[in-house]
Amino acid sequence: MPSAPSREESKPITEDTFVNDKGEKVPDRGMNAVEPIKEPPEGEQDGGMQAVAPLEGKELSEGDHEPQTPLPIPGTDSMRGAPLFSADASLPPGPERTSAPPPIPDAEPTPNPVVVTKLVSMQEMERLWKHIGEIEGLIKEKVNNLDMAREMFDELRVARAYLMAGREHYEEAKRYVDEVEYRITLLQRVQEASRTVGWRLFWYEIAALVLLTAGLFGLPYLVHKYAHLLGYKETANAALESVLWLVNGVKSTLWGGLGGVTGALYALWRHVARDQDFDPQYRMWYYTNPIMGVVLGAFIYLVMEAGIISMTTVQKSGEIAAAPIFVLAWLSGFQQNVAYDIVRRLLKVFQVGENGKSKSSLKGTSGKPASS
Repeated sequence: MPSAPSREESKPITEDTFVNDKGEKVPDRGMNAVEPIKEPPEGEQDGGMQAVAPLEGKELSEGDHEPQTPLPIPGTDSMRGAPLFSADASLPPGPERTSAPPPIPDAEPTPNPVVVTKLVSMQEMERLWKHIGEIEGLIKEKVNNLDMAREMFDELRVARAYLMAGREHYEEAKRYVDEVEYRITLLQRVQEASRTVGWRLFWYEIAALVLLTAGLFGLPYLVHKYAHLLGYKETANAALESVLWLVNGVKSTLWGGLGGVTGALYALWRHVARDQDFDPQYRMWYYTNPIMGVVLGAFIYLVMEAGIISMTTVQKSGEIAAAPIFVLAWLSGFQQNVAYDIVRRLLKVFQVGENGKSKSSLKGTSGKPASS
């Protein structure tokens, strides 16, 4: 930027003209005039704002106040940029349950008293009443969750109230009884599956945990020893051909697998011990989650090395620190929705325009290997 002429060299100016360095009188337009620099006001007059010129405005007498408009308070969702992950990424890991069936409509046809008297006898009413007492005994014997037992007892209490209201409410009472019976049967199946399938899944996850942990300490040594046979170099400036790049890729893959094992163990504990709703039909999820974590760990490493997500830090040597990559790889294995959010962001990056050409918003890639 050219420096302004000094006070001694500058020639007198008017409001509309300015004498430049060549001695020519040109229109000023308020852009090049040299005016004396005004001293900043005193601290008390400045109000701590570090102003370099006095504030313009009307002078207020003592006791008068300038009307002020209150500034709107920004909402809690006003932040810079969009969140990196969606709300699904914060959900606990585990197989997704099917949605609940639609509720039964309240409006039902009014029963015909003649038909009810013919089909529902007093013996049926008494048999259902006794059956409710038998189910209460099963609840005390089989259900080991206090909140679940309270819900069942409340449903049976409603069933008794329907029975005492008359024969026309027999179907409502029986529906509540059948629902409690189903929940007890389901709980027994869950307990049986937890003792058999649950333990097999537990030992499978433990074996995967031991294998991945051993690989995390042993595979980097083997890669350093034999990577030159695959054409990799020890020099740090070899970028994608360096041994360090390959070693960190292997570590990121293993960290993703460890996240998958952790997520599977957490889901197993949640459904077997806490919620007691373990379903052996979802066993394939527990078997594949560590494998998916390994694959997603490798994917996260490629995304981070490509510079698509800037969560890495740079060390003094100029190499990208690998710890943030390993953390994100573990999170992707623990909760796969983290990786799926990244995939959705990549699809938006490479979205196809109206002319059939892909629009890429990538502004650069990282060619330096991450340092462990």
